Amino acid sequence: MGLRRISAALVLSCCAALAGCAAVRAPSIHPGEEAVTLRPGDGKRVCSVVEGDGDASWRAGEGERSWNDRGSYFVVAESDVASGTGGGEAGERYASADEAESGAVARAYEFAFEKLASRGVAYEDRQLRRMVNERVDIFMQGGETDFPRISINDVVIEACGHPAREAETYRASVLAEYPISRLRGDINNAKWYAARVLNEAGVLVSSARSLFSDGRWLDALLELKRARDLLDTACRQPVVEGPAEQVPSLMQWAAGSLSVEAEEGIRVLDVGERREVDIPFRWSYEWEGRKVMAARLPVTFRAHGFDAVFDSDPETDDSGTAECRVVVAYGDPGEYAIEPRLDFGVLSSALGGAYAAGLEPFSGPLHRVFLVENAHALSVCLEVSGVGASDEGQLRSGFARRMERDGFRIEECGPDVDVVVSVRAEMNSRAIDDGWSTVVSVDGSAFDQRTALVIGRPSVLCEERAGTGERESEVLALKEAGRLLAAYLTHRILMSGE
Repeated sequence: MGLRRISAALVLSCCAALAGCAAVRAPSIHPGEEAVTLRPGDGKRVCSVVEGDGDASWRAGEGERSWNDRGSYFVVAESDVASGTGGGEAGERYASADEAESGAVARAYEFAFEKLASRGVAYEDRQLRRMVNERVDIFMQGGETDFPRISINDVVIEACGHPAREAETYRASVLAEYPISRLRGDINNAKWYAARVLNEAGVLVSSARSLFSDGRWLDALLELKRARDLLDTACRQPVVEGPAEQVPSLMQWAAGSLSVEAEEGIRVLDVGERREVDIPFRWSYEWEGRKVMAARLPVTFRAHGFDAVFDSDPETDDSGTAECRVVVAYGDPGEYAIEPRLDFGVLSSALGGAYAAGLEPFSGPLHRVFLVENAHALSVCLEVSGVGASDEGQLRSGFARRMERDGFRIEECGPDVDVVVSVRAEMNSRAIDDGWSTVVSVDGSAFDQRTALVIGRPSVLCEERAGTGERESEVLALKEAGRLLAAYLTHRILMSGE
């Protein structure tokens, strides 16, 4: 640490050797202030110098003070400042000499930044705290900083005791100098750097906008983070206000932009049965008036009210879809939910905790699932009228495939079937410019023979188009109508037995 300090005697002797060079003048004590040095027996702290020249002339005054002399600003910065008036107890305590010295040096750098701010080179409080702390760390390690270019000319450290306390504390004072010529150079350099930062940040913001347009939500945020980190190193000049405003506004928008929805309806999970069930979720957001699928988004899923083993996709694909795969579920039979979420751990690692905090917690709407025991014991049959045998077969195919996937057993209608579904279907096809269009309408009712109650009167209208032929459009419409019919009835059947 001796290399960092020049004694006051050496400074004054050098000044005396130069013709016309006056010794550094310390102003008198400000009116109303008491001396900080404490005398034995007064019930307050007693301090003694443990490092530096306690009789240096620059310490003749009391409290922190500054003056200018022959082209330089000088400041006496202290790590221990008396609180209140009348010579009360000091407001800060330091357990070591290094901590006390760091506090005094920090005050010296704050003084330098105040001089810069008075000439139009100002920083936000968050930036300022970070920059001061970085420069204090460099100084304490024996290094030099290139901005602001102040000199610490002398350091005095005192150890202080108190009659009522056993622990010894420390305080420090430093004499810092900021030559006006260096101040002017620092101002020019800071403004030039701010202009350069503007150009770089503008490029990053444009890149982020392009990525948002392409569905790369996280990649866009990474670009915005880079822009913000860059802007945090520049002073707040009017020239950088454009990107400085766009970056936080875009990040704030992104935090609330995402939406997620399940691509399919209610799912049935057999308790304790290892039968992988896929539940696809699609993530998206609105960008410049259009819906964009969020690709490569880190996601996770959480079971609400039950326990489960998941083997889910860790991120969305290019279409914004991620599969929640339930390998096995445990719990009491009943209605529960699965919650799709952003993976906060990944976001925190990629963006940093400060950036990711604004995105957490974020989750989509809860998606209902049912836990059942022996789900395949629930049987369903379908009676169809109004269409021919081949058309009925296509309608049944779509209905049966969805019901079986949801855990029901399809049987022939009879007195032992749990639920009887009776529908009347109509189908109309017509030629269109690019092929064929078919509309299938289905109206009917579902009767639960366990409870002797009608549990639903579904009506389904489905239109499908195909460019290769009339029959293709008919098959598509019939199967989709059957699938929608089954999706509508799943929840009602499960609730009916409770």
